[in-house]
Formats: sequence, structure tokens, C-alpha cells
Amino acid sequence: MLGSFRKFKNSAYAKAFLVLIAIPFIFWGMGPVFQGGNLNTIVTIGGNKVSTNEFINYIKAKTKDTSAVNKEKIEKLLSSFIGEKLIDYEIDEFNFNISDNALVKIIKNEKIFQKESKFSRIKYEKFLVENSIDAVSVESNISNQEKKNQFFDFIGGGIVPPNFLVNINYNTMFQKRYVQFINLNSFFKKKQNYTEDQILLYYKNNKNKYNVSYKNFKYTIVTPKSLVGDEEYGSLFFEKIDQIDDLIVEGNDLDFLISKYNLEKFKSLSIDSKGYDKKLNKIKTLEPELINKLFTLNEESKTILEENKNKYFIYELISNENVQKKTDDKLVKNNIIKNLNNDSKNKLISNILEKINNNNFNKSNFDKFSKDKDIEIQKTIISGINDNKILENIIVDQIYKYPKKRVVLAASNNLESIYLIYVDKIENVSIEQEPKKLNDYIKNSRFELVSSIYSTYDLFLKKKYKIDINYKALNNVENYF
Repeated sequence: MLGSFRKFKNSAYAKAFLVLIAIPFIFWGMGPVFQGGNLNTIVTIGGNKVSTNEFINYIKAKTKDTSAVNKEKIEKLLSSFIGEKLIDYEIDEFNFNISDNALVKIIKNEKIFQKESKFSRIKYEKFLVENSIDAVSVESNISNQEKKNQFFDFIGGGIVPPNFLVNINYNTMFQKRYVQFINLNSFFKKKQNYTEDQILLYYKNNKNKYNVSYKNFKYTIVTPKSLVGDEEYGSLFFEKIDQIDDLIVEGNDLDFLISKYNLEKFKSLSIDSKGYDKKLNKIKTLEPELINKLFTLNEESKTILEENKNKYFIYELISNENVQKKTDDKLVKNNIIKNLNNDSKNKLISNILEKINNNNFNKSNFDKFSKDKDIEIQKTIISGINDNKILENIIVDQIYKYPKKRVVLAASNNLESIYLIYVDKIENVSIEQEPKKLNDYIKNSRFELVSSIYSTYDLFLKKKYKIDINYKALNNVENYF
């Protein structure tokens, strides 16, 4: 049964769904807050109210495992849902249609419904039975997808890219670039020596960084095993959780709860407001939202039951502690040296960038920098934008954005890889040298043109339809899942 359905999913009409995912304008951001209080309406699009139930059914249809649906997933699905609605409204407005005869031909030409290259009524009926769907639903879905195909053809069909654009596309991908580069990482990794005076001066100017307020807690994790002797999160477990929550409201402390429910022995925890312990280690298991809640605890309300990453914890505030750390603390000293290194790194990068942006960093400056900092200049030839044999892709992408005889600073997003690059020579290539690839690059160029048209149409739709999201209803949907 599933096998035949997978084949249908790979057919031309099922693939039309992929087109919907590919175009830009189905990904809509969240609009202004819907002012109405009717929870039956999830969104209003151009005056048309769309029901919350319709969106819930859409989520179920698009999600195999609804238990994995979270707030972020729901908001992404809402964007897609709105996008598909907009397409439906446009299809209705332009009155795209498909005749009964055309629909019959489409169904008869589907290979999954054929036997010996001819339509088989038996195979068609078998498909319906095996997949628990009726003919009306199949025909309606195929008709709707054909209308969408007509719609997309109406917007971007018939586009033929000119030869010069195809050649530009190919050249952009495969032109050779002769580059010289300086790996700044090798310089930054060199051990920097700072005097005690420099360390003390940094400490003096940033003393507040090392004057830290800590909250000391004790806590225990509450699991189904420890609470009810079961591995599953069942109704009895949540009933006990509610009891614990009530007892906390009544003023009972952690020791009482551990004793009453035979919970695991408590553990201790000390953190600052940013989630670091006294050894300056980040407590990665604590979410910022949870840290903020823990820092609201005080002597009057010192115990709290919290869910974090699908686990339940009971935290109790023990004490507040203010610590002024000194430079004789090895952790503080290491942190100061690390910050001095970062300051030095950022200062150097900023200085280079400023000179480059003001056109005051040319090849002679590039060579002088190498000599002054005692860093080797390396040379390589990059054979295309996907050539990552020497330099990683994100660096190569940046190199291909600049003209020759230009010094640029290229870096990865996390600044772990930073290079000074000099583009010495560019060797252009032509698609005529690779005639076998011509059709591929005609398709690529057409795709770029069509994508540009879709983006323009996206802007048009945003102006045409006012979209108001009912966030109260959206919140209910998030709680539903």
C-alpha cells in the first residue's frame, strides 16, 4: 500500500507541492496583531477569515509526528499556510480552470495507473482502496495542482534567458582566481605576552565584571521513575506533579517534598545572572528563560517547580552571595588574558577593515603586513566557486564577490577563520568551452530569472492583501499540540 502511494508522491502532480516550497512568496512573516477575540479565526487575509480548524487540519496533514510540533514549527507552518491561501485566492481571481476532459487525460497518463502503457481502471481502483481515499479526492487534488501549475506558468512561464546571461552565470561559477592570502588565525594563535601592569589595568577598568552576584540553589530532578515508579509520563505522574506544585504554593520546601515523595537526593548549584558558575563555566543545561525565573526567587518565595527540556525540576534558593574576584584568581587572570587577546584581535581587524574600506590597504600594505607580523603569504588558484580544496566555501564565496587587484578581509561567521586575501588575477571562462553543460546553465539562468519574478510578485501580494493574524487563536493552537 505504502509503496504505491510513494510512487504517486514521486509523480509530476505530487511534485507540484515542491514548487510551492521553492518559491519565495509562501514564506510570510508574522503580521500585525489581530484585534478580534474570535478564536475560531486564525488569520484574516484580504478580508477573508480563515478558520482555526482549517489550520489545525493543515498542520496534521503536513506533519507525520504531531508530538514533535513546537511553537517554531507551528509558526513556519502558518507562514506556508498563508502562502498557499494567497495562491488559491490568485487562482480564483484569474479563473484558472481545468476541464473534465483534460483531467481525465492527466489521470490516464499517470504511470502508476497504467498497465502495459495503457490506463487500467483496476489499478486505479486498487490505488484508491489501498490508500483509503476516494476518486473525488484524488481528482480534486490533481485538479488543484494543475491549477497551481497554470498559475506558476502564468507568472514565470515562457522565460528564455539570453546567451550573455547564461555565459555570465557559467563564468561566475567557474572563473579561475589567482589569489594570495594571509592566514590571520596563525597570528592570533601565537601566544601573546602581557605584563602584570596591563593585566591590572584591564582589571581596574573592568572591575565590575569580576564583582559577581551568585544565587545558591539546591535542586532535584523529578522523573516518572522517581515519582511513580514508571518509565512513562502518564496521568498518575502529572497528577503527582500537580500535587507538588500545590504543596510549593502552600510554602513547603524541597526537603519536605523529597521526603514525602521519596525523590532523588538534592544537588547544589551556584550561578550568576548570565548562567555562569563560580569557575566561569557556562551552565548549558539552563535556558535563559529558566535562569531569569530562578533569579526572581527570594526568601518569601524560594521554591519553584519548573519544566526544562521535557524534564521537571524543583529548585530552592539557599542564599545570595556577592563575590569580588581578584587577579590572583587563576580563572580571573585567564579570563583577562582571553579578553585582552580578543580586544587585540578586534582592534587589528577593525583597523584593517577601516583601511580597506577607505582604499588605504593595497598590495604593498599587504606585503608589509606579512613582513611586520612574520606571517607567510600563501598562493593558490581557485578553479570555481565550489573549489574548497584549500579555503573553505564561505571564504571562497566572499573572494568571488570582489574584483582583481583588491585586498579583502574574508571571515567565517564565527570569526574562527579569518584571512587577508589579495585577488591577483582573474581568468574568465566561457560556456562555449563546455557545450555539454549549456543546457544545465540555461536552466540555472532561467531559474534565477524566474526567482526574481517570484520575488517581485511576492512584493505585489504583500501590498494587495492585508494579513492579520489572531495571536490568541495561534496561542491556542500551540497549546493544542
